[in-house]
Amino acid sequence: MSGGFLPPPGAPTIETATLVAAPIDALWTILTSFESYGNWNASIRKVNGPARAGATIVVRSAGEADKPVRIEALSPYVMHWVGSSEDPADFRGDHFFELEAVSATETLFLHREYFTGLHAAAVVARYGDAIRASFELLNACLKAEAEKVTGIHVSTNARVAR
Repeated sequence: MSGGFLPPPGAPTIETATLVAAPIDALWTILTSFESYGNWNASIRKVNGPARAGATIVVRSAGEADKPVRIEALSPYVMHWVGSSEDPADFRGDHFFELEAVSATETLFLHREYFTGLHAAAVVARYGDAIRASFELLNACLKAEAEKVTGIHVSTNARVAR
């Protein structure tokens, strides 16, 4: 597990992972090219704003309204953004995209989020399956795009059960 993902003890967490047949740098370029999300991403349809730590970006997920999130960290192979209700003490989601090189042509994509606040457990209990499905959809779309771009294919998906 990379150092970017450190949920508080007991925080409801959703974790997924997918093995992608693409070099880590190629995958990172796709993941941080926000202007292209609408071309390949069926889960997050649009992202407005710069891929820069400290920036507030606007994310539009499939079937949802625009949501502002703040990029907390953007370093090679780890992107962490935060979204919350008006009062983060009520609900906050810390979302992570992490890449780990498996070989020169394979990368493990880790897609995770932990939730905190007074309503976190209730929100995850009610919407957790839908959140996990949206993560898995994004993972599959990213895998397909990266493998299309690189021409490399791998059929094995790694999954993290939580």
